[in-house]
This record gives sequence, structure tokens and C-alpha cells, in this order.
Amino acid sequence: MQRVREAAAGVDRLYPLSLPSEGTCTVGGTLSTNAGGTAALAYGIARNQAVGIEVVLADGRVLDNLNKLKKDNTGYDLKNLFIGAEGTLGVITAAVLRRCCRGRARWRPRSSASPRRRPRSTSSASPPTVPPAA
Repeated sequence: MQRVREAAAGVDRLYPLSLPSEGTCTVGGTLSTNAGGTAALAYGIARNQAVGIEVVLADGRVLDNLNKLKKDNTGYDLKNLFIGAEGTLGVITAAVLRRCCRGRARWRPRSSASPRRRPRSTSSASPPTVPPAA
């Protein structure tokens, strides 16, 4: 997982699935357990990050479903059948993953010297008046 995040960062993208064990876990294991991670509420779980998968079945046949289409309405959705099955239906050996745009930071640290708000004017001038309606 760590290599996936580094590869995405290399092209100025973000792979949002962040796990505490990202240095040792694999993409296939993450998908087969449908892991959530720390950013699951913001970006979704592993199922939301996979576009296509390749699976080796118990009898040795390889199911190649590595399409890159966002929408694929041809037949059964086998990708979602294997994601979350924890390896009981087959072993995920390859995956096409979705990457997100790297967001800009919205929070900037404020220096202690800058005030929170502009100080109000201390002049005693009266506020502007509104003309009466005609």
C-alpha cells in the first residue's frame, strides 16, 4: 500500500485509503477484506477505490476483470463479489485503482501576531442612515 501511495504522489495524485499497516499490507489483501482506513468517511472504503480486479479462482483459472471503465453494465458485477469475500472465492492478484486529485490545504496556521479580526473603529461617528421608503 505504501508503494501505491508513493506512486500516486509521484504524479501529483492521492490514493486516499490510509491504513496503520500500510507499510506491510498488500492491495489484494486490502481489497479482499474491504478495509476502511482513517479516511473512509471522506473518500470511501476499499470497494470504492477499485475500478477493476484480477482474481485467481480455487481451480486455478484466472478471472481477468481489469477494466478501466467507470460504468460497466454488462452482466454481473463480479468485482464487488470478490471484494470483501476475504479470499474465500478467490485470491485478488491485480487491481486497477482509482486516484483522487490532491486537495489543497484549507487550513493555514495563523501567526500569533496577527489578530483574529480587524479591530473596530473607535470613532464616535454615527452609522449611515437608510432613506425612508417612498
